[in-house]
Amino acid sequence: MKADGTVTLNKQLYEVPPRFIGQSIELRYDEQGVYVYEDGQRVAEAVLVRFEDNAYVKRHRSPFATVPVEGGENDV
Repeated sequence: MKADGTVTLNKQLYEVPPRFIGQSIELRYDEQGVYVYEDGQRVAEAVLVRFEDNAYVKRHRSPFATVPVEGGENDV
């Protein structure tokens, strides 16, 4: 699993719930969808990432981004 909460399966990118970040997970899939399993039980569904939708999402500026200060230096 990638640090952004996504996994790749059959050259497709899927999002899974953030609680799985940093863990090895078991994925199973069928004609209906892709699912996350824990201890043999289905616990979540992976959602196909649609890049065309993702390109138009309004994102808020991160509070951790540096803000330029007058004089050309960044406040760190």
